Amino acid sequence: MTEAFVKQGENFANRAMYEQFNQDFKKGYTGIFYARHDLWNPTRRFSLTTFRNLGFGKACLEEKVLDVTKHFIKKIKADSANEHTNIVSHVNVCVASIINSILFSYDFNDERIAEFEVLKKILEDQVQLFQSPQLLMLIPYYKYVRHVPFLRRGFQQFFACQQALFNFFRGQIKEHLANHDPDLNEEPRDFVGAFLQQMHKDEKEKVENSDFNMDQILSL
Repeated sequence: MTEAFVKQGENFANRAMYEQFNQDFKKGYTGIFYARHDLWNPTRRFSLTTFRNLGFGKACLEEKVLDVTKHFIKKIKADSANEHTNIVSHVNVCVASIINSILFSYDFNDERIAEFEVLKKILEDQVQLFQSPQLLMLIPYYKYVRHVPFLRRGFQQFFACQQALFNFFRGQIKEHLANHDPDLNEEPRDFVGAFLQQMHKDEKEKVENSDFNMDQILSL
């Protein structure tokens, strides 16, 4: 395994994996985890550079994490008067807020807590479906079983969860496009803003087959 995955990793990087499943799941080998070599490298470089520019490893990001954590502690103290306090629920919101602030520049405060609960439910349903023995065993044969009604039902539910997540991301992207003018060359406030800025730049320069497109940003 060391020989194959470490020493010869580049030689194995572009091998197809469940091609039809990935096509129906998220329009092919997009994102980072499933990306092929010609897409994986530029996406990885862009992501690392953007995260560094947004403050990874710097005090500014630490301050953001501390702000969210302080709000998290206040919520726990406020709930401490109750007989039972659900610490796990507060931790989930805190972690999700930090991630979401990096991606979309806002956290899940009291006004947006319902939005968090909806996303959490979608992700929980999707993970539960993906962990089912039936789905795991059938993925290698997906290109065949997708034509069998009683076998494809689990996949349809799994894909529906993914589409619900994509719809949320599309809404956030639409909001970014409405509130930001990419021609102003402003410093991006979040990861999505940086990606859209690069996507606009490639469109302006008429870059053919650009890696920065809507399918890719949805899959990231």
